[in-house]
Amino acid sequence: MEAVNYSDLRNHLKVYMDPVWENHEPLVITRKNKQNIYSKHFGSRVLYQ
Repeated sequence: MEAVNYSDLRNHLKVYMDPVWENHEPLVITRKNKQNIYSKHFGSRVLYQ
């Protein structure tokens, strides 16, 4: 599982999202002074929180 900070993710979104989509690899997005975010591929389903 890879982790990336929010700013780097914004600057290289495709680089980080392609493995999530293609290989179902989870990604942790770290944020300064906030809770981290866990990103995971859920197939073609759309999930709402």
